[in-house]
Amino acid sequence: VGTNRATGCPVTFDPFDHTRYANANIAVFGHSGAGKTYLLSALAMAALGCGVQVFLIDPEHEYGRLATLLGGVDVQLALGSGHALNVLDLRPSDQHDEAWLGPAAADAVDLCSI
Repeated sequence: VGTNRATGCPVTFDPFDHTRYANANIAVFGHSGAGKTYLLSALAMAALGCGVQVFLIDPEHEYGRLATLLGGVDVQLALGSGHALNVLDLRPSDQHDEAWLGPAAADAVDLCSI
């Protein structure tokens, strides 16, 4: 992702290494022009190349073109857009029966008890 300023050595990491991280998530903060969009674009393309699903919350609409070019979907989330995120919709997209509900409900209860 860059170089160490003190040593000049490359700085690398794999946030999707399941042997080190059970649930990979990334947040990037920085001032305007610091390279946040470039970094996230590079990470997204690398992750997609490894078969990782990528979801970007993009209030500035900087990634829509990239999503379209890579075969993804650019969903506009705004009042009246007809699209919404339901964080309580626990069903995995590949499961259509109710068998998954037991473990998912248990996970939700555990989460609420924290």
